[in-house]
Amino acid sequence: MKKFILIATLLSSSLFGDINWNMGFNSAKAKAMREGKIMMLFVTQDGCRACDYMKYATLEKESVLEELDRYFVPIQIHRDFLPPKTYIKGTPTFLFYKPSNGKRLKYRILGGFKESVFLGKIQALRKALIKE
Repeated sequence: MKKFILIATLLSSSLFGDINWNMGFNSAKAKAMREGKIMMLFVTQDGCRACDYMKYATLEKESVLEELDRYFVPIQIHRDFLPPKTYIKGTPTFLFYKPSNGKRLKYRILGGFKESVFLGKIQALRKALIKE
């Protein structure tokens, strides 16, 4: 019985993935450069219902997880800990950075979205960056 529970636990954890949030801008930048990915900074704050929706609904969807894992290095940060001179209008906000220079790109996503809408936005962003 113990073996069955262990196997079931392992299978369920591998079926439902989580985002591998990177800790710290510099380590994320190094990883993005090494892997040729775009840095995605997810800005949240306490009491933000749209942030919670993104965290526990949209960002948990398999299609979104696959896109993020393949093309992005995600970083999550609380609004109170943003770097100086980083202005956002509200939360949730997704900011995107080039790993080569760490400068913020002109692209940002503001608000909470259903899976299909958010996936479309990050796919369009990725395709636009390829053309640049």
